[in-house]
Amino acid sequence: MKGSGQQKPSNGGIGVGVSASTLMQMNESQNEGASQSRSSASSGRPVRELKVEDALLYLDQVKMEFGDKPEIYNEFLDIMKNFKAQAIDTIDVIGRVSTLFHGYNKLILGFNTFLPSGFKINLNDIEELSRVNAAKIAANEEQKQQRQQQQQQQHKRALEQQENERDSTF
Repeated sequence: MKGSGQQKPSNGGIGVGVSASTLMQMNESQNEGASQSRSSASSGRPVRELKVEDALLYLDQVKMEFGDKPEIYNEFLDIMKNFKAQAIDTIDVIGRVSTLFHGYNKLILGFNTFLPSGFKINLNDIEELSRVNAAKIAANEEQKQQRQQQQQQQHKRALEQQENERDSTF
């Protein structure tokens, strides 16, 4: 605000705060009941405590990557809001984020930081999702073409019917 000495957050206001806290909340179940010395199953290293800054940094990365497509960033925020509202679960979040960030493996794999213990997105999952998405896109395109052909045929029949009715009145 002008003259107040406050600066607007670089990553976009209240939605970001909600999403940063949601990213942290998503990971909290990983740390519940775990001791400080718990090790990561894959690396043997202690799990680092997440900070709000980690979530904000990730949100900044998403926003920067999709600077020319703000609708993707906003959809990501919506996914986080739906998770916070318990409208979707962790598995739904993983699927939606992986689909939304399709082709941006660094962001998808970076999202692992915020997943609870027992959940992880790996490259094989991303490749499988890519194959599934490609098949869905092809099927949707085929259905779209079929609908267009049906509409053209219906339009042609309607025109023929109008022409026949006009011819019969003369």
